[in-house]
Amino acid sequence: MPRAHEPPPARVVGRFVGRAEKLGFAVPPASLRLKVLKTPTHWTVFLQSTLDVPAAKIVDWLPPEGLLRIEFGSRRVLRADFQHLPEAWARTFQGVALEFARLDPNGGASVTVTGRRSALASFARRLYGPSAPLELVHLQTAQPPLSLLTLPQDGALRAAVAAGYYRIPRALNLDELATRLGVSSASLSERLRRAEGRIITRYVDAGGASPWDEETLFDHEPPDATATEWPDASTSPPDGGGR
Repeated sequence: MPRAHEPPPARVVGRFVGRAEKLGFAVPPASLRLKVLKTPTHWTVFLQSTLDVPAAKIVDWLPPEGLLRIEFGSRRVLRADFQHLPEAWARTFQGVALEFARLDPNGGASVTVTGRRSALASFARRLYGPSAPLELVHLQTAQPPLSLLTLPQDGALRAAVAAGYYRIPRALNLDELATRLGVSSASLSERLRRAEGRIITRYVDAGGASPWDEETLFDHEPPDATATEWPDASTSPPDGGGR
């Protein structure tokens, strides 16, 4: 009989190095950084390439199966939404979650995966061997997400975002938002400043260099197939309006 309140098996994170083909990836046309996110309805893959490759080559590199849409963002980030994870990737990473991958045009690759310790062991066994040498270079316990904000701060920040307070231009000012929430402007201002301070501090302390946001600004049109410069979503739209 299972014991009451028995904690679930700990999840661990492991980083492996090997060959792209053995990990389910085609050899890329340029060095790529890849991150995978799962939503309730689809999979989102973020790719960031080197500076000297036409964007169309990255598009051609992506598996076409289950592809829903492609968008181009700033910082040479491409976002691809898939109805399901491409079969070769799903087969390779069965039982573990692919968090991050670095792929090189020479066929080298490194991947970061998370899962139960037994699942990572199975993942390694599937890929070890004389024809698919892999090396486990890092293993640590996956840390649960930390709570940054108090409940009042979290509630105020979410309400501000939902109301359009952080849009440019703002949909309403601080006094209007405070009236809508039934609190004083001074109280709301303090909650938002404390929330913003904690989030910004954590971001800076963590390095603040991650390009993998789901809210990256994306362009409406893909680049020319032969262009070596990707469109930059930070530039003004054709009508001259600001962002």
